Amino acid sequence: MLLCLITLLIYAVGTIWPMLIPLWLISEGILMALSSISILMTLAIIPFALRFFKFKTIEHSLYRHPAQALLRWGLLRLLMLGTLLLFNLLLYFLLGHEPTFGWLAVIIILVLPFVVPTKDRCLSETTPEKVDNHPESADNHSES
Repeated sequence: MLLCLITLLIYAVGTIWPMLIPLWLISEGILMALSSISILMTLAIIPFALRFFKFKTIEHSLYRHPAQALLRWGLLRLLMLGTLLLFNLLLYFLLGHEPTFGWLAVIIILVLPFVVPTKDRCLSETTPEKVDNHPESADNHSES
C-alpha cells in the first residue's frame, strides 16, 4: 500500500516537475552518470534478489526459523526491488520522461512476480530439499 502511495506521489511530482525546473539545467554528464548508475544497480540487484534465498546462511535460517526468516528475508528482497523500482520511476519522471529509466522500471515490474511470496513458494522455500543418495542406475536393472 505504501509503495502504491509513493508511486502516485512520484507520478504527481513528475507531471509538475518539468514546469518548475527547466530540463536544460541538468547537464548531459549528470544524465549519463545517473543512467549508468541506474543500469548497473538494476543489473546487479535483480539477479541478486532472484538468488537471494539460495545463499547458505539465508537458506539455513529459512530452515531453522521458517516464519521469522521468511518475513525478514522476504521483506528485504521485496524492498530491494521496490526501492530500485521507485528510484527508476523517480528518475524517469524528474528527468523529463527519459526512456532509459522507464524501461528499467518495466524490467523490475516484470521480475516482481517471480519473488511475490505466494503460499506455495513460501512452503517450498522453507522446506529442505530431499536428496536421493542412492539413485538407481540403469545398469542394476538391465537384462542379461
